Amino acid sequence: MAFSPLARFRNYTVKNLKALLEVYPDLAGELSWGEAGDLAETQMDGYKKTAAQQGCQFGLEDRSGGRFRVQTYLYTFEDGNLERFIRFWIKTYFAPNPYVKSEEPPFLIYCELAKEILESEDLTVDYDAFFARRIGGGSKDILFNCLKNYAAPLIFKPDHGRDLFGIRAEDFAALAEEVEFIETEFAIGDPKDKAAFFERYTYANFCKFYHIAAEFPESPAGGSGADAYRRTKDGSGWMPDGDSRESADEAERQPGLSERPPGLVERQPCMSERPPGLVERQPRMSGGENVLLYGVPGAGKSHTIRTRYCSDPRYMERVVFHPDYTYSDFVGQILPRVEGERVTYEFTPGPFTRVLQKAWDDPQHMYYLVIEEINRGNAPAIFGEIFQLLDRKRAGSRSDGEAGESEYGIAQHDVAKRVYGDREQEVRIPSNLSVLATMNTSDQNVFTLDTAFQRRWKMCHIRNRVEDAAHADVRIEGTGISWGAFALEINERLTSADTDMVSSEDRRLGAYFVTEDGLLAEPFSEKVLKYLWDDAFRLDREAVFQERYRALDEVLAAYQDAEGDRLLTVLRPEVYEGMRARMSGTQQRSET
Repeated sequence: MAFSPLARFRNYTVKNLKALLEVYPDLAGELSWGEAGDLAETQMDGYKKTAAQQGCQFGLEDRSGGRFRVQTYLYTFEDGNLERFIRFWIKTYFAPNPYVKSEEPPFLIYCELAKEILESEDLTVDYDAFFARRIGGGSKDILFNCLKNYAAPLIFKPDHGRDLFGIRAEDFAALAEEVEFIETEFAIGDPKDKAAFFERYTYANFCKFYHIAAEFPESPAGGSGADAYRRTKDGSGWMPDGDSRESADEAERQPGLSERPPGLVERQPCMSERPPGLVERQPRMSGGENVLLYGVPGAGKSHTIRTRYCSDPRYMERVVFHPDYTYSDFVGQILPRVEGERVTYEFTPGPFTRVLQKAWDDPQHMYYLVIEEINRGNAPAIFGEIFQLLDRKRAGSRSDGEAGESEYGIAQHDVAKRVYGDREQEVRIPSNLSVLATMNTSDQNVFTLDTAFQRRWKMCHIRNRVEDAAHADVRIEGTGISWGAFALEINERLTSADTDMVSSEDRRLGAYFVTEDGLLAEPFSEKVLKYLWDDAFRLDREAVFQERYRALDEVLAAYQDAEGDRLLTVLRPEVYEGMRARMSGTQQRSET
């Protein structure tokens, strides 16, 4: 078993795809292969050799039945959509095929590699081993570059000289679903049928792959659909397939010719990612919002996001702000990329851009950007001009667009190029993307949020329901006190403390400040008692701790080495008795 899945002409890139499209004659559909090939040869020396083979493998041309067909719809595409075509092509490409000679059974290369990744324990596969086992011929590097550049969510992971492909764990379900879709909708028919291979990459199948629909009326020349029209070579207009009129000047004088095929939707700013003529099958979800959940540490802010909004990682991007986090980390930055001996620089998206692209490409689902600890970083500096996008259109307003979409757009060329395929398009948060942020009200946070920033958020206070925590009645190891009784008594003493206890109400223990595992002797003392000593009661430690303790290590040692009740050993008697009273009250209510 050995075959070369791709021609060794040039890498399969947007630049080289455009170069191939440039050599095709304007009226290719009316020429034989020989006539068309001779004309193409005048545009590219040696075209009839390897270049033609690459064009055929790309699905760009068809020589079967004595005719010469070209995927003319690609002339309408800007670079962003040409990149989408390559993604569509490599994910549905199979070999052997009419232009890859071999008697081996054909298979979908991307799908087989993806399935091996899904079945592996660490979600990675050695590319060299995969190629040797399934293909075994030449062009290993050409295929490698295609997969590395155009086969997301597959990720290239170099590992000590090995070339690995893998995925993030959160992409597992989406990849499995995509493989099933491709194997069903783009199943391999006759692997030697040239016409069928060409039709695999038509406009209609491009639309099907991306779950979008094209609307074309019946052609004046007969027939319907995108393939009933051809683009004039100079890009000045369109003509029905089979029409021999060549010049743009004549096209303006003839009925049935226009600057675009009849029925194409005018290109609007919000459609730059899609070729003209494409419309969404389903309306975009609306109602995206900015929600800031705040409360004491451990109150359950992240839990609320998981239970009230979303718990599916396929529709989320999560980030934690911190003092060193920057705009470039959040939005994206230009980073070097090494390909052999060549170094290039390209935009690498951050979590904001990644989730923006997901939401834009999938209008039927709501997506969520989750920002944990938003005020531990310098939020206004991290957001930069993205701050402007937080103003949302409201339902019933006079603004055009869906409720939840950004009221105003911004110019951010790198993000626009990545998301829409058009660097000049204004960037907006779509109506199916919500931004959720959490903020601890404790004054231990580094930065404050100014009024202008806060007013763009829906504020949501998370109440600290200690008594409702799942482990509220679980006893702390080595004591007769439950977590609920302990936390409620401490919080009561914090909120009733003297005024010199600055922001004492924000230092309360949250219901989930510790989990049940955190009630064991060592973790409880190292986390909870340490917090009370160092932070909550730092200005008045004798309010809860016995006077004889002068240092934290004395408290920790006494608690962990105690032979009797551990809490009674370190806490003031009246504090401990307050907890016991709460235990009795809880028991009486339970019995009642």
